[in-house]
Parts: sequence; C-alpha cells; structure tokens
Amino acid sequence: MNNMDSSISSLSSSMHSSQLLNGTSLIGRQVLASATAAGLTAGGTVNGAVVAPAGATSVTVQVSDANGQLVRTFQVAPQSSGLTDFTWDGTTNSGAAAPAGTYTFAAGAVSGGTQTSLSTYLQSTVKSVTIDPTTQSLSLNTNSGSLSLSDVVQVN
Repeated sequence: MNNMDSSISSLSSSMHSSQLLNGTSLIGRQVLASATAAGLTAGGTVNGAVVAPAGATSVTVQVSDANGQLVRTFQVAPQSSGLTDFTWDGTTNSGAAAPAGTYTFAAGAVSGGTQTSLSTYLQSTVKSVTIDPTTQSLSLNTNSGSLSLSDVVQVN
C-alpha cells in the first residue's frame, strides 16, 4: 500500500512537471481566448474574433473605454463558418488615435433580420505560465490578465 501511494505521488509530480513544461512552449506566443477587455498600447492594435451564426449578413464590433464611453464601432464581413477575425486599429470614430489603456469589446450579428449578441475572443501574449496548487490546472499569464488554458481557442 505504501509503495502504491509513493508511486501515485511520483506519477502526480511527474504529470505536474510535464504540464508546466508543455505550458512554457506558449510563452511569447499569441493566444486567442474568450474575453471582453484588452489593453491597447500607444499606436497599437487589438486583434480578436467572433463566431457569427449561420446566415449572418453583418457583424458589428463596438469598442468602449474604461469609463464605458463608446469609442469606435466598425463592421466586419462574417465568415460562413468558424471564427470571423477582426482588428481594431486603435482609432476612434472620428479617426483620432485612442489613448493607451484598457478597452471593452462587444459584438453583434444580424442573421435573418434578428440582432444577436456574440461572444468576443481577444488576442493576448503569453508572458508566463502557472500551475494552480489547489486544482493543478495550468493558467496562462498574459498581457491581458490570467487565462485558463481551456479558454484558449487558437494559438498563433
């Protein structure tokens, strides 16, 4: 019984190390994950995506500042399936450059004459990885905050 307990403990430790080692391969990579907020650097852009419903005729993305003020609204041509990518160029509706900061993204689509809200997926850079000591789950520490590996839908 003691040998079995020791073996299981050793296996658990090995899996923990392997998961952490595999997670380090994501450091420096861009990941696309479910999120509503992202940071904009001066002169930068924010990349994201939505999943448009079948038959969607248009997708609208709205960007708001930290005070909830609408900064930019733009249209994206929906893909027939899968992710519909978008890029916010960091400008306001008036064409001026938006200041660096955190911005919130909301999206909607028109399909069959009905407006539907869409979940947004935003791109961020993985800075480091962490294993939660309680749940043993891998977390990605990005420039937009901490993400669960299970939230990631694309790695670039």
